[in-house]
Amino acid sequence: EAVANDRLNRERALFPRPAILQPNIAFWRRVFGEYSEDQSVIHDQRQPERIYAVLDFRADAAALPKFQLASFKNSEENAAKARFARVLRETAALVNAPERMDAEQRRIAALFSGDARALTGAADNIRTQRGLKERTREAISTAGQYLPEMERIFADAGLPRLLTRLPIVESSFNINAYSKVAAAGLWQFMPSSARLYMRHNQIADERRDPWTSTRAAAGHLR
Repeated sequence: EAVANDRLNRERALFPRPAILQPNIAFWRRVFGEYSEDQSVIHDQRQPERIYAVLDFRADAAALPKFQLASFKNSEENAAKARFARVLRETAALVNAPERMDAEQRRIAALFSGDARALTGAADNIRTQRGLKERTREAISTAGQYLPEMERIFADAGLPRLLTRLPIVESSFNINAYSKVAAAGLWQFMPSSARLYMRHNQIADERRDPWTSTRAAAGHLR
């Protein structure tokens, strides 16, 4: 156990966390570990730690059919983005008259340290991020059947074993994961990259094979 902990600490040292990244890290930890799939975070795209609101649909999820819930979420998210775009512009116009701001405008102004130009620019960079807590929990539960062999493959390639945790983010350890931009498998290889390392044609798509794709990922990351 001591040897394993020492190895883990040495590997962690290979992945420093600069101070400038800490707010981003904190935001994504909350997305993957705290926010439910039925919560939507309305935030700044460039600096995600600037959170304008968290929409909570958990009660709606218990009452609505899935298709109605999906439509309702999209509608509410779009309305929230439009509202905060308006609030950001209104707040920018009141920077020199803070006494005229309401409580929400003061909160928004504080996120930008009263910078009118930044407030105006942020109105066009509002993003929605839904929580991934449930998917993360499922991924961690599933990962056990893959990680021992993945770690061996990466160790043989001279790579840090911590990199084998990337599928938690990439695919939630779902071998059938397929993205809207055509990435597939545990490692979410794009077709162009996949063809460099494995079979990907009309007959076979080895991106969905956990071991072939893991060896490919090790080669690609190396």
